[in-house]
Amino acid sequence: MDVRPTAPTTLRPLGVGELLDRAVTLTVRNFWALAALNVAFVALIEVIQYLGGDDRAHLVTAMTQVLQNQAAGKSSSDVFKTLSDYQSAGSWTIVAFAVTFFFLPLPTAAMATAAGAFYFGRTLGFAGAYRAAVRVWLPSLLLIVTYGVAGACAYLGVILVVVALALVIGLVSVASKALGIVLGVLLAVVFVPLALLGAVLVGLAYQVSFCTVVLEGANFWDGFLAGFRRVFRGVGLRRSLLVGLAYFAVFFGIFVVSAVGQGVLLGLVKSNVLGSIFAVVINVAAGAFATVFLVLFYYDLRVREEGLDLQAAAFALPADPSPAN
Repeated sequence: MDVRPTAPTTLRPLGVGELLDRAVTLTVRNFWALAALNVAFVALIEVIQYLGGDDRAHLVTAMTQVLQNQAAGKSSSDVFKTLSDYQSAGSWTIVAFAVTFFFLPLPTAAMATAAGAFYFGRTLGFAGAYRAAVRVWLPSLLLIVTYGVAGACAYLGVILVVVALALVIGLVSVASKALGIVLGVLLAVVFVPLALLGAVLVGLAYQVSFCTVVLEGANFWDGFLAGFRRVFRGVGLRRSLLVGLAYFAVFFGIFVVSAVGQGVLLGLVKSNVLGSIFAVVINVAAGAFATVFLVLFYYDLRVREEGLDLQAAAFALPADPSPAN
C-alpha cells in the first residue's frame, strides 16, 4: 500500500458541509489504500453467506411477490407465507455473526488508524495499520460488549416506559375514549422521533468511543465514558444531532443504491455471484467513507470541546532556548 503524503491538515472547527467534503476528498484520494484494509473481510462475509445458501435472487423474488400481494389486497397470512418460503442460511448465519463480532474490529481499526494518519499528511502501510489494529483488538471487543450490555439495559428500560405509558393511556381511555386516542397519538408523535434520535446519538457515541480506543490508545472503559461525554455534553450534543442526521441521510442513499443495484442483478440477471460482487464493492466503498467520516467527526468534536487545535499548535511551537531575563 503506497500512499503519497498530503499536506498536513490544519485543525479547526468544521461545518457539516466541510466535514462531508473533507471526508469525500480523503476517501477518494486514499481509496485503494483504505479498500485494501477491508476488502478481504467483506469478501469473507460474502463467501460465508454464499456457502450458507443465502439465495438473494430468491429473496428478491419473494419481496416482489409480497409487494404484489399487498397491492392485490391479499391477507397478511399470504404475505407471511411468501416470506417463509425464503430459506435462511441457518448455521452459516451464526458463523457470519461470530466472524463479524470477533474480526470486524480489526479492519475497522486499521482503516481508522490509516484515516487518521492520512488526515494529518502522514503515510501508513498495510502492515503498520494492522499492527496498530491488533494492539487495540481486545479493548475494541470489550467496548462492543460494554455497549451491548448497556444497550440491553436501555432496551429493557424503554420497554418498561412503553408499558407504563400504555397503561396510562388505557386508564385515560376508560374515562374518555377520545382523550385516550389523542394522548396516544401525541405520545407516539413525540416518543418515536426521540427514540430514533436517541439511537442515532448512541450510535455516534459508540463510534467516538471506538476512535478514542483506537486513536488515543485508551482502555475500553475510558473509551466508553469518553464517547458519551463527547457526544451528549454541551456543544457535542448539538453537533452530534446535525452530523448524525447528515450521516443517516448519506447512508440511506447508499442503502437505496445498493438495494436497487442488487435488485437489478438478482431479479433480472438472476446471478448470486454478480450480486455478491456488487455487494462487496458497495460495502468496501461505504466502509471506507464511513470510517473516514467518523474519524474526522471525532477530531472535530475534540477541536470544539477540548481545544485540540490549540494543543496541536502549542505542541508544534519550538521551545525558546534563551528566555528573557
